[in-house]
Amino acid sequence: MRRTAQECIHNRHDSIHAASFVVDPPGFSGRMIAANNFAICCVHNCCVPDGIRELEALLQSDPMRFFRREILFNLCTLYEVALSKKMALMKKTALKMVGDKYYLSHLQRKHYLLQ
Repeated sequence: MRRTAQECIHNRHDSIHAASFVVDPPGFSGRMIAANNFAICCVHNCCVPDGIRELEALLQSDPMRFFRREILFNLCTLYEVALSKKMALMKKTALKMVGDKYYLSHLQRKHYLLQ
């Protein structure tokens, strides 16, 4: 499994780059799935900060398209794993403020893992 995670890390740019050229059906994004899978591989390969950077970059590239429950759940979980409790809370609160700015009212506090 570790070998698979290392191969995923090694090939991440190729897969994310290739996924960005695919025409996505509504509600689906190959780039989003590639970035999410990469972040999960980072957890298994003990390089969580790389996974955080990838998901943050994805959200920054197009917040209206990529602010989805699945991405937020994984990103907030990575924050809790890699950061102190205070820093994780600050990051999750900042995500909530960005979501509110873009009128993403369908995302509730629970989607940001805020109690």
